[in-house]
Amino acid sequence: MKKYRFLIVDDDPIITYLIPEYLRSRGNSDVFVASSSNEALFLSRVYQPDYIIMDYNMPGENRLNTCQELRRLGFPKYIVGMSSDNVSQEWLNVGANAFLPKKKIIPNLAELLNNLERRK
Repeated sequence: MKKYRFLIVDDDPIITYLIPEYLRSRGNSDVFVASSSNEALFLSRVYQPDYIIMDYNMPGENRLNTCQELRRLGFPKYIVGMSSDNVSQEWLNVGANAFLPKKKIIPNLAELLNNLERRK
């Protein structure tokens, strides 16, 4: 079974704990965490993740610019934007493949990953 690499980008310690724990519980996942855009760009170059799950609201940073830069650099295969706000269209406009509301993030993420697995 292929091992997938995930990069979680958020400054919320609860999210950066919950999502990696959930992904590891599913098995076959390496999970990396970044708390800033610069760190996300650096870790993307180092680990070349298959999936990036990125928050919209972080102090002094624009995730949409980071999403565009990641796409310009050619990775990853799949970017998921997340937020407490309804900014789904903004994410999709800059190259994200999907948007997940942070409310109930684990069930939403589980459904998305299950759908992706069924497509393969």
